[in-house]
Amino acid sequence: MACDPRGILRGRLNATALDDIAGRSPLAKMNLYCTFMTVIFALVLSCTASGGSTPQDNSSSKGKLKVVVVDWQEARIAGTKILFRSSKFKAEVKANEAGEFETEVPVGVYEVIAQTEGFKKFRQKGVRVEEGKTTSVKIQLTVTSTILKVPRDGVYL
Repeated sequence: MACDPRGILRGRLNATALDDIAGRSPLAKMNLYCTFMTVIFALVLSCTASGGSTPQDNSSSKGKLKVVVVDWQEARIAGTKILFRSSKFKAEVKANEAGEFETEVPVGVYEVIAQTEGFKKFRQKGVRVEEGKTTSVKIQLTVTSTILKVPRDGVYL
């Protein structure tokens, strides 16, 4: 029986056709099978990468988000954890030594949250990032109140 290329293209590949293609050698059949599976894997991977990618890859329109973190005296606060999220994108970063962070993000409306030790959590909603523009957010953190308990005659007051 001869190999029918039209049947193979239509998905009708049977064991006899495989024997004809591979010349009935077990090694040739294994090589053909591995090549076939590699092609299928590559096709599935390319379809997944183009159609099921993360939101930041799907969005062709982007803008920049620049965050500066300061205290009540305008001193920069380094190492602050900054979370920014929208309905399609979410990332958590840390402010650099200058208390800043800048990145490119998909266009959208974001909530920005900042938190670091010794300060209250900061939250700002409605930060709009527009295509090709830089949106700046100045975060002024407030010192948390701490209560210091000092023992007096062995009793905490």
